[in-house]
Amino acid sequence: MLFDFGAKLFLLTTVLAQITLVLSQTSNQLSVKSTVLIITISSNDPTTATYVLNAYGIPYQILTVPQGGTALPALNNTLSGGAVEGQYGLFVIQSQVSYDYGNSTWHSALTTAQWQSLYDYQAAFKVRMVHLNAYPTNFSFGADALGGCCVPGDEQYVKLSAAVQSSRFPTAGLKSAQLSTNGVWHYPAKIIDRNATRTTPFLTFATNAQFTKNTVGGVINTYPGREQMVFFVSFATWSPTSTYLSHIWIHWGTRGLYSGIRRAHLSTQIDDLLLATNMYAPSDALYRSTPADLQAHATWDTKLNAKLNAKNPGSTHFLEMGFNGNGDLIQGQMLDESLNICTIPPIVLNMINTEVVDAEFIKPLGTGPNAWPDSAPASFRSWTNACVKLDSLTSWFMTPANRDNFAFISHTFTHLALDNSTYKDTFREIQFNKQFAAAVGLSSAQRYSKGGLIPPAITGLHNGDALQAFHDNGLQHAVGDNTRSVLRSPFSPHWPLVTNKTENGFDGYYIIPRFATRIYYNCDTTFCTVTEWNDMTIADNTDGDITDLLSLEKESTTNQLLGLYHDPYMFHQANLRTASINSTLVNGSLQKLSLVQIWVETIVAEYQRLVTWPLISLKQDDLASSYKARMKRDKCKPKMTSILSSDGNSVVAVVVTTKQNTCSRPIPVTVPGTVVNLPAGATTEQVGNDPLTVWVTMNGAPVTLTLGSPVNLLLL
Repeated sequence: MLFDFGAKLFLLTTVLAQITLVLSQTSNQLSVKSTVLIITISSNDPTTATYVLNAYGIPYQILTVPQGGTALPALNNTLSGGAVEGQYGLFVIQSQVSYDYGNSTWHSALTTAQWQSLYDYQAAFKVRMVHLNAYPTNFSFGADALGGCCVPGDEQYVKLSAAVQSSRFPTAGLKSAQLSTNGVWHYPAKIIDRNATRTTPFLTFATNAQFTKNTVGGVINTYPGREQMVFFVSFATWSPTSTYLSHIWIHWGTRGLYSGIRRAHLSTQIDDLLLATNMYAPSDALYRSTPADLQAHATWDTKLNAKLNAKNPGSTHFLEMGFNGNGDLIQGQMLDESLNICTIPPIVLNMINTEVVDAEFIKPLGTGPNAWPDSAPASFRSWTNACVKLDSLTSWFMTPANRDNFAFISHTFTHLALDNSTYKDTFREIQFNKQFAAAVGLSSAQRYSKGGLIPPAITGLHNGDALQAFHDNGLQHAVGDNTRSVLRSPFSPHWPLVTNKTENGFDGYYIIPRFATRIYYNCDTTFCTVTEWNDMTIADNTDGDITDLLSLEKESTTNQLLGLYHDPYMFHQANLRTASINSTLVNGSLQKLSLVQIWVETIVAEYQRLVTWPLISLKQDDLASSYKARMKRDKCKPKMTSILSSDGNSVVAVVVTTKQNTCSRPIPVTVPGTVVNLPAGATTEQVGNDPLTVWVTMNGAPVTLTLGSPVNLLLL
């Protein structure tokens, strides 16, 4: 039998005595570090608790308790002058730290005394406790289990109580929306404790074939001197429902005051602009985007931003175009015919001199054949403006009002595969495309990433000669491919990969992670991308349709957005087709939209159904800056300590520290209200409905932020 978490072994007199003892020892000087202590079992994966904490940048510590038990870390220590500092700002308990000790007898590996120590600490420092994947029992949580649910495919939806959200954790910014629990085991329960001030349900499971009445999925218990939030549901990193639920306990547990920041980004990159692409289905088709396609997307994006900001203030969406200047010349040559305007042909690569290599091939420096012809001009400036303007798509972008609807980034000049390319060829690929961008005005766009690159087919990132050529042309970063683990940081999904000589042939180049989608590069219609998806993934001869494909995209992308991944998403120029396409059912209505529009509309609608947060697109230069800043501040190991009022009932200030109290990047601290007397070098940021974030400059000493409105710690 599990240890009694309720009033049986938690006497009010014990708590009051503990508080009195602490206060008498400290002359009312109490402080609490914000570090989250996660207590888990040896077989339980702690990432189900840590992956969203990591996304925010909230510091945590993991205590793994084997079946035989282990000691708790020191929960508080005495500072100079007699003040007492609590070491943890939140306890997160996974699976009640419970094991089967034989004959199906389950109980916690923590001892009664250890649980009491945690409870006494909670009461003394007014720190909250969260239980994940708990089994509902009356003596523990004021609720009894009605059974377990469900086998995969047997759905039971769960929903957050809007009233509890607004009163208990308003900074979470979550909407009361129906969520799937498919594949996530849970325990529907009923409330036994009828004391409304002691057990408050905040999650409700809907009915299904097994449960004919609504049941309870989570409760908040208020016991004498302490509070706990309990989830009767397991957590999985792949589940958008789990990720959504994580924001509940983080904001309830921290009371919306934490070291870190919550920000969601949806950045969509369109590769191969100006090139034509052979389609997968029908295989004899070729598609190249038209001015009408781009105008349709500019008009649509204006409407999309209005729709976003109506529900998610502070949002900004735009498409980022990865362009290949040689495509302009190829189109111009086809249109030139007898006009003799284009006297110099486009670059035609010598494919005999190119060698197909494995994606992770590490090229020996100085090797590889040249693919550019010896007759190639010395620079892009050799082509006349008249020749360049023959392409109607390029000409359309030369009008600033058209151009500035989008962001732009180089995708190399010809789209040469760079895994085995020479320094000379790669240098010209970058140089010519930069010159093309300057000639047609793309580099003067309001959103132009001059320091970045989308490598063609994500090649060249193990080629030191190519990386050197990137660097020598002023490029500092490129996007990678998240399906290839070697192109992601081994330290954090929120960091860039920094290249090294051994694995990449070059030290210090930044690779920004990027997600692929099921909208394939060689498709211009839903028929095409569904056909390719079925051919690639479904082996049982039961084909899915566009609704099935979008359902999978919605699940994975929503999980990534709620997980605060900032990685951009990959699309291609053929995905922009808007002419002569069939209507598709998108968010309940038939619409004639491009593949890109269908995907974005699907994702945005689901995002707006779930959260009130702003959704922001960033060009690649800005993404790269944010990734590098995140990595550098994480390495500074920021921490926050809450300073309590003299009566211990509220947080009146926080103190920010880092390793050596210095950091080359500002440290974010999110507060549920305001700050007063902003310290030197600190700045504030508040976007839409998001809470206020203070960016703190660390110059060798701890920094104190005084809260404009103290954060209440009294029991609710």
